[in-house]
Amino acid sequence: MSDKNKLIGSEDDELEQIISAAISKKKQREQQTEEPAEVPSDADNGESDLGDIISAAMAKKKERALAASTEMKDVPEKAEAPKEPEPEKEELPRPDRSEKPEIKDEEPEKKPSEKIDDEIKPVPKEKIAAAAARDPEHRPAQRKRPAGAGNGNRARNGQHTKNGHPKNIRPENGKQSSRSKTAGSSSQGKKTSGGKNGKGKKKKLTTKQKILFIAGTVFLGLCLIALVIFLIFHFYFGKLAGEDSRADPSAPMSYADTDPNMSDTFDPEEEERRLKEELERNATDIMSDQDVFNVLLVGEDLRSGSEEVRGNTDVMMLISLNKRLGTITMTSFMRDLYLYIPDIDASDRLNAAYYLSGITTLKDTIQQYFAVKIDRYVIVNFNQFVEIVDTLGGLDIEITNDEAHGYLNERTNNPDGDNTRGMENPLDEQNAILGNDWGTDYLPELSEEGEIVHCNGNQALAYARLRHIDKGTKYADFGRTARQREVISLIIKKAKGASLMQLKELADKILPDTYTDLEEGETASLLLHAFEYMGYEIQQVQIPAEETFSGHFVDHKSVLLADLRANARIVQQMIYGTTVIEEDSRDENDTTPSSNPYDHNGYYDDNGNWIDYEDQYRYGNNSSNYNAF
Repeated sequence: MSDKNKLIGSEDDELEQIISAAISKKKQREQQTEEPAEVPSDADNGESDLGDIISAAMAKKKERALAASTEMKDVPEKAEAPKEPEPEKEELPRPDRSEKPEIKDEEPEKKPSEKIDDEIKPVPKEKIAAAAARDPEHRPAQRKRPAGAGNGNRARNGQHTKNGHPKNIRPENGKQSSRSKTAGSSSQGKKTSGGKNGKGKKKKLTTKQKILFIAGTVFLGLCLIALVIFLIFHFYFGKLAGEDSRADPSAPMSYADTDPNMSDTFDPEEEERRLKEELERNATDIMSDQDVFNVLLVGEDLRSGSEEVRGNTDVMMLISLNKRLGTITMTSFMRDLYLYIPDIDASDRLNAAYYLSGITTLKDTIQQYFAVKIDRYVIVNFNQFVEIVDTLGGLDIEITNDEAHGYLNERTNNPDGDNTRGMENPLDEQNAILGNDWGTDYLPELSEEGEIVHCNGNQALAYARLRHIDKGTKYADFGRTARQREVISLIIKKAKGASLMQLKELADKILPDTYTDLEEGETASLLLHAFEYMGYEIQQVQIPAEETFSGHFVDHKSVLLADLRANARIVQQMIYGTTVIEEDSRDENDTTPSSNPYDHNGYYDDNGNWIDYEDQYRYGNNSSNYNAF
């Protein structure tokens, strides 16, 4: 063997000694039978260092063996390696045991086992306490152990039995070491609140986290409230009767205000031709606006009779919501307005369109003649009107003595005659239908100028239906539509202060008998912005407007002939704030017939005499004492 091989051999022996010493040291520690409840961190470090030393020594040994084999290949087989002189070993002086060696002096060579003990330095207790304070849940890292080392660890904890298995631990694959169990129990103890030095306390939230937590809680609460409101709204919306799909009545329409002594005051065929031309002309100028929502409100007359499928339309009012202008426009259409109705291919009063052919026919007729797009409709009857007023607690209405009891001369001359006793006339009809005694809800004597009367639903309905007493300067049906708009305005104002219980009661009583084609989303939007809309300016208009119509008779019934082009302009201007219909320019000396060939506010009789409509209504004449409406 060459000198170099001898040198390598001696180094290998030294490595073997280091490995053997490390293994012995490790076995010595494993044989310890008693150990404290908590394994100090320096013990873990010792374990780690022993393993590192063994691994390093083994790696060094393999490296040297590989280097030796490489050199042997490079040398010829028969060549002998040159002999090198062996280095002389320097004898180190033995230290005097009586004197302590200085730290700076060179220390004597130590045994492998002593080197291992020096390299494994204990961690100071102060550092262990500081680490535990920073991380109460800290556990020493678990390290893989060589095969057969598990039983020794359990033995150190004193948890072994005669057969070598630890107590209370099942021998399974991936066995839990006593150290991890001890560390786990120790960390669990540290989690308890109220410990010393503030251990176990939760970390305080930052200001940003607090804000996010509060915002999230509020948002969740609002979502729950919105869900509850939606479910309640959906429940009540389902109570609506839905769209009006009732069949047309088989009985013909009856008129209670006909006069058999009156003959026609115009040519019905010629008037129908004119009406068709106006319909075609105005239908091309229909206005619409995304900021305007038009709802046609129809009030069915309270009538008795089992054969009636639907009632007469004493109320035909277009409610227009203009969000851009901030206005609510109530447009009343007179029931006696004479028009050609395409769906029934006949000319008649406007209220015949609904009775004979339904809500769609009425809606289309108004839309085409007055050039406004009608989005939706709502149909209520007079029974619902009574319920609305009573639920809101009644209305305060200014009523004159003539409105309450009729004109004095008529009461004196014919106290029991029809159409002569003001509100008492409609009250008689309503009481008969409602099952009340005769004379129920009659009003006491009032002043001629008017007094504020707190009216219940029955009285408010009689006031809205009254059409034989003037309303200021408005007479006949014009006075009635003025009262209707007045009552609806009072209901809107009263509803602003309604309680939730009142609104619930209204919904329960009114919705089941209400016909509408309003969609659920549209209704929800209207309710959501209801308080905003209640602050809008309310404006009113009646159609036909003053100075745009004339009163006539046809088939023994009174009707109104109107300048439909002029009225369409007025409706568009009131609702949209503008109009697309150009005004007809006429010279004062122009004798060309206008769109309405009849003079306004009057008519010609069979003898060619001009009869002033208002005078003829109010005072009649010597031969016939009648009321035109």
